[in-house]
Amino acid sequence: MASPESTAWLGYCLLNQKPRSKLAGHGHNGDGMNRATSEAFCKTEGCSRTIHALGLCAICYEKNRRSRIYKKCEEGDCAGNQHGHGLCSKHYQRWRNTNRGKTCELDYCDAMLWAAELCRGHYKQKQRGAPFTPLQDRKGKKRPCKHAGCEGVPVARGYCNLHYLQFSKTGTTSDRSRRRRPRGTLTELLAQGLWECCLCNHRAPIEEFSKSANGSPASYCRTCSNMRLRLRRFRMTEESYAELLEAQGDGCAICGVTQPDGSVWHIDHDHTCCPVDIVTTCGNCIRGLLCPPCNTRALAWYEQLAAELQTFDLLNNYLNNPPYRMYMSGTERD
Repeated sequence: MASPESTAWLGYCLLNQKPRSKLAGHGHNGDGMNRATSEAFCKTEGCSRTIHALGLCAICYEKNRRSRIYKKCEEGDCAGNQHGHGLCSKHYQRWRNTNRGKTCELDYCDAMLWAAELCRGHYKQKQRGAPFTPLQDRKGKKRPCKHAGCEGVPVARGYCNLHYLQFSKTGTTSDRSRRRRPRGTLTELLAQGLWECCLCNHRAPIEEFSKSANGSPASYCRTCSNMRLRLRRFRMTEESYAELLEAQGDGCAICGVTQPDGSVWHIDHDHTCCPVDIVTTCGNCIRGLLCPPCNTRALAWYEQLAAELQTFDLLNNYLNNPPYRMYMSGTERD
């Protein structure tokens, strides 16, 4: 049991103890004094916050750090941090507005003004201390598209956007583009229940066209759509397809018939190079254009025979000297 004297002393201590600071136990005394610096408050004039680092409170310390990292605007007495070209964001925007449309001061350069009356490339040359030289056209923005007759801006591999898409899908480029219709033509066709193919310009009932994802009629008829898919699979263009057929005498490469027994010519290729179920072939194993009977019956059966039984000169001549190989080499077929 505690004595009356000890009880009285405990009550006195509880009534007269000082409030404990939140910073106590973290390098600070209970009354807010920093043990390391023995300074209670920020040394910035007019600031009464406790010290965080370097004799400054957290806010003043961050301002001091930013002033050492970010340079001040070079425009007069502006205290803003630099944003670009030695100016703060406000003065930089004013400078851009006043110099919009101006070009580099060098006579042979017509690039947009960047800084110090120079374009970006020549301004970097000035910063390096190098003599001014004409800039190299590395991105090809001044060179036309590699496709003959196209003046589009190159975006990849020297081709404009349209021809690069053609090249990436088929390996070649073509001049074929959609025919522009007069305004209101499609509306009139829809009112009549008709639609027009963008490729062959054939008009047919709208039921004969496939539906696109949004429910509208497809841009191509089913025949042209199937042809485009086949050409894409074999990496051919419409021009190369027509030129190959012309090189074959406008007929089947085996029997010579000029009208295929069906809707389209079959594109025959070497199955040992690219299997039948492959989505897109390499484009180099094409042999020629055949009518459906020669491709699906005669040639398919003949290739299954043993080598000693393959004695038919007509088919052997086709397999050993494919029309497509001669077409690519520029020679005529016997």
